[in-house]
Amino acid sequence: MSTEKLTQLVDIVVEPNLQNPDHFPQVECRPTSKTVLPLDRKKRKDYRDLLVATLKGDWETAKPILDKDRGMVQARLTKGGDTVIHVAALGQCTSFVKELVDYVTVEELAVENASNDVALVNVAASGMVQLAKLMVEKNNELPMCRGMADGNYGSLPFAAAAAIGHIEMARYLYRVTGFDHLDGKERTRLFFFLPLRSVRLSIRDTEEVPHNGI
Repeated sequence: MSTEKLTQLVDIVVEPNLQNPDHFPQVECRPTSKTVLPLDRKKRKDYRDLLVATLKGDWETAKPILDKDRGMVQARLTKGGDTVIHVAALGQCTSFVKELVDYVTVEELAVENASNDVALVNVAASGMVQLAKLMVEKNNELPMCRGMADGNYGSLPFAAAAAIGHIEMARYLYRVTGFDHLDGKERTRLFFFLPLRSVRLSIRDTEEVPHNGI
């Protein structure tokens, strides 16, 4: 898909982050503000330039924009509240994602979009295991960060991969997800969420993967 078509799919919105990037919650996976403020023309251009650079996988253009205003790391660039990290995950440019993961802090990597999903959910849905490993190696709590807007656990990165049928991704995320932190009811719901029996069997047939009650 061309960059022009991608930018049409991810329209810019005006929602900058208000928090001091040096002060994040210690536990929660949602360190950004959802307050909407008007943007001047220059700031709006910066948003669009960052979005386009991210879609192109152009780190040389994106980095100076982030360097100039660190808050841009958490700026919501799309109607869905996606940040530069979410958009990069969708773009699937390995080199760009690697540079961005190295650039951001552990807390910034856990920024959520409007659906309360971290970027690892997007990566899980893409099936690109290499990108998932980059993120989890930086922040090993990401596999347990999931959206709760629908009241269930379907947005766990593992569940996102399994639902689509990305078996290798599901196997990897199964190994790194702390299912022991879920109670029995939650584990049962997650098991029956998986629509593909082949995914469940494939995971269980992997000798190096513990069952963890799933």
